[in-house]
Amino acid sequence: MNRKLSNWERLKNDASYKFAEQEVYKRDKCCRICKSVTDLTIHHIKSRKEYPWLAADEDNMIVVCRNCHTNIHRSKHSNRKVNK
Repeated sequence: MNRKLSNWERLKNDASYKFAEQEVYKRDKCCRICKSVTDLTIHHIKSRKEYPWLAADEDNMIVVCRNCHTNIHRSKHSNRKVNK
């Protein structure tokens, strides 16, 4: 049975999104919050759900470690300042 892919699943497999993600990893090189260089992921400053047109925008993406990413999403203030 084939299930329908979500918008996010389609986007994260899109070549232009993958390219933008790679460029952000090259730009940031480490977690923008704690400077860790391990277990890195991409955080969307403005949420993909609320701003889908910004999901592949490099200016809306930062590299963070998974620990900091979890803390961002647990925080009431997910738009807290990060080092740009």
